Amino acid sequence: AATNDPNPITISQDWVAQDVHPPLYFFALSLWRTVTGDSVLELRYFSVLVSLIGVALVYRLGADLFNKRVALLAAIVYALHDQVKVLTQEVRHYSGQLTATALVIWVYWRFQQKPTLARGAVFVLCGVSALYIHYWTAFILLACGIHAVVTHYRNRHLLTRIIGASIVIGVLFAGWLPTLIHQITQERPYGLPHALENTNFVYRVLLYQLLGAPEVLWLVLIGAGLIGAWTLTPRRWLPSSPSLLLGLAVALPVVLSLLMNVAYPILSFRALAVIIAPVTVLIGVGLSRFRTPELTVMMAFIIGFSLTNTSADAIKRPDWLGQADTLTRQSTAQDVILLENYLGAHTLSYYVDGFDRGTDYAYTEHIRSYYQDDYPAYFDEALAEKDGIWVAKMDWPALSYDIRPDLIALGFVETLPEQTVDDSLPVFLWRFDRLPAGEPIATFGDLLMLHRASSALNNDVLTVNLLWSATDAPEEDYTFSVILLGDTANHNHDQRPIIWTSQWTADNYYFDSHTFDLAEIPAGQYRVGVQVYWFTDGTYTQTDNLRADDCGDDELCRFIIVDEVTIPH
Repeated sequence: AATNDPNPITISQDWVAQDVHPPLYFFALSLWRTVTGDSVLELRYFSVLVSLIGVALVYRLGADLFNKRVALLAAIVYALHDQVKVLTQEVRHYSGQLTATALVIWVYWRFQQKPTLARGAVFVLCGVSALYIHYWTAFILLACGIHAVVTHYRNRHLLTRIIGASIVIGVLFAGWLPTLIHQITQERPYGLPHALENTNFVYRVLLYQLLGAPEVLWLVLIGAGLIGAWTLTPRRWLPSSPSLLLGLAVALPVVLSLLMNVAYPILSFRALAVIIAPVTVLIGVGLSRFRTPELTVMMAFIIGFSLTNTSADAIKRPDWLGQADTLTRQSTAQDVILLENYLGAHTLSYYVDGFDRGTDYAYTEHIRSYYQDDYPAYFDEALAEKDGIWVAKMDWPALSYDIRPDLIALGFVETLPEQTVDDSLPVFLWRFDRLPAGEPIATFGDLLMLHRASSALNNDVLTVNLLWSATDAPEEDYTFSVILLGDTANHNHDQRPIIWTSQWTADNYYFDSHTFDLAEIPAGQYRVGVQVYWFTDGTYTQTDNLRADDCGDDELCRFIIVDEVTIPH
């Protein structure tokens, strides 16, 4: 397995093989990014377009099942729905799930009204596509089947065609069943790790997430939509055909999910988002019962409330962009990032690639979890000819495996202790460096030894990484300076290391990284120098140098030259 695999199709296949979802969205997104590119805007815009199609389909569904007044109200409520807005901003398959739900119900409705072969073929195509986008659309297809039996049990010709189309959908999906079984029995034998429990609190959360706030308002409107669509006969209440279809599309996913969750934890409000399209149409029916003046007031309230409040928050995620910027700025060709982020490895690697700084990384946790036989060779290859390692881990210490002892056993030492970027949702970083061999490059003031200096032109930055140790515990907090000595001008980057030298102990090793933005450095040839000094008073106006033991580069022994670089035009 290669450290970097830029092929989006290969990455998609890898995700699907070990994921809990079907593949169509991943392949569609891969095709999209091949054509448009893969910036954050381009990837998220794919979800936006899919959601816009969903709004149009909800309008069409409301118009065909009821009337244009219902359709317009349903489309507005759908577009304002908090879950729809949140899912539209994510590079995930849920916007496709929502749109596929509306599409399946609509094409089924047209098919059962006029069961031609052409409409049957469209129903089959849409039904199969929906299943390959999200498994929960199977409940919507089941609702369509029950609706057909209940409302058309006397029409054998129609039932035969609907049953035939359903069989074709099943046959076309059957090829994926072995993978689905593998996902359930092998990848997630104990259920989904994020599954909710069957409790009253969870039920309230589901109402809050799937309907929005205030929940009572939406429940009343849904009830009005259902009751208002029923017809009164001399003997009993009977639901109309549209209300029965929408009621089944709402009730079946919820009831069956709750029942299945007892045996196999799968309950998720995002999966249950399949009910949002039929729910919003029912809400549209309920709203349409108001007269125009009252409806105007109601819609003004709904639109104003929806635009100023939210009941469905986006998933909180770490600052992957900032993480990637930091890691790629502080890496050279001698470094590799070990992605120990089970939930965020591909996300972090996406942002690492986006900076185009040539940074190497390896999916160590993913390969170790799913390809155990391949992991030893993969691990050795990832570390081959590398002197520096970044370990990035999310959910630590919740996930038990600790890769650090493996690195220590291979001769690496921790040169930067645990760092966190966001305390509310932290990603933990560690820095390891290979034990240096031989004599140090230079010693400053018979106290600080420089063992390794590596530099790299990383697209838009120049990175200089240094590895230090001390012969004795320093009493001062020294500042390290990396100097670019050019023919016409000099540039320097001065900083104290993350672990200040007054906290250093003898015989340990410490990592220090310096970066220059190339946009601020004129093109030309530069020598890279290293200098050590400290401030002698509180005014920060006087400095003293730790003299280098090698004065060949500077007659005053202030600095040494560790490399030469050419800054391109």
